[in-house]
Amino acid sequence: MIGKRIKVLICINNLYVGGAQRQLQNQLPYFDQEKFEISVISFDAEEERTSTNIVFPPHIAYQHIRMRNLWDMFGWVRSFKEIKKLRPDVIMTSLFWANTIGRAMGILLRVPTIARYHNTIGYTSCLQKRIDTFLSHYTKYFVSVSSEVATFMIRELPTIRSRMHVIPNGIDLSKLNEEKSIECRNRITAELNVESDATLLLTVGRLVRQKNHSLMLDGLAAIKEHYPKIMLCIVGEGGNLQELKGQAARLGIASNVRFIGHQDNVHPYYEAADVYISTSLVEGMSNTQLEALAHGLPIITTETGGVKELVEEGRNGFMIKEYTSSAVCAAFERFVAADKTALRDASLSRAAQFDIRNTVTQYEKLWLQAV
Repeated sequence: MIGKRIKVLICINNLYVGGAQRQLQNQLPYFDQEKFEISVISFDAEEERTSTNIVFPPHIAYQHIRMRNLWDMFGWVRSFKEIKKLRPDVIMTSLFWANTIGRAMGILLRVPTIARYHNTIGYTSCLQKRIDTFLSHYTKYFVSVSSEVATFMIRELPTIRSRMHVIPNGIDLSKLNEEKSIECRNRITAELNVESDATLLLTVGRLVRQKNHSLMLDGLAAIKEHYPKIMLCIVGEGGNLQELKGQAARLGIASNVRFIGHQDNVHPYYEAADVYISTSLVEGMSNTQLEALAHGLPIITTETGGVKELVEEGRNGFMIKEYTSSAVCAAFERFVAADKTALRDASLSRAAQFDIRNTVTQYEKLWLQAV
């Protein structure tokens, strides 16, 4: 490979939802253009969306291939033709659908493949596991975004242990620091109509079952009984919005919750908040928790995925020990009693360990090993 750029094809399910897509967007600008020529292909049952979560750097080639389902022969043929044209030296895939298509193309084209795993959701059917098991025998390396995810996947597929690498998600600290502003809190609290002496909780994410906002609202109702000046800002959109609004009304906390939908720039909301909260059922390594830490926020969270690699109890956050409203309230009370300056310093210190450039460097080293 000396004297030429290594051609890397990155395959992903789609570009419009989820942490894997956001992490890809964060990484793309930092890969070494002199060493690597990167292309991205997304596969989806729908026609290409006019709006995605990713703005590609000008040097990144992107295309969408429509795949209706596993038996879509036209999609398979087009995928083969388009990937063959690219002549990749290595194919890296993310999420089950792209993991399946990309690795199958790797077998057909005799190209080494790297499969990435982002969470601990597991397989939704026996067929999924059989496909993944079969393809695992032809996969050069595996990547998990946290040690917890790696342990989970090795338990599912024991034969991949020696080929598993843990490369944690990263955050663009330099860009984030440019976007911080001391005026954010006053502006955002005014927009949200939050009193200056209220405690503002923040959560960012899709309004879907996996994020378990229902528990968050139950917990907020329990907190309000002891701390009436409590506010929760929910950034994100999704199918559970109306259900969650109805729950807030039934609990008598509608005036304590702000549903503000999707925001292109969430950083001002981190700057305005006092603490970040997550009640997710499943996470791999949360991008939003990384962002919260980088803004100096302590985190109240359920013990999912890579949380323990980000949050240390009592130092920069507080664990929700069980999925109950009282456990949420107890974690909040530990936050109230803690030294806020020490929490902020510890959060900033932990975030500094996850600079996006370190993440990119680890992927580049793995690509070189693969070819």
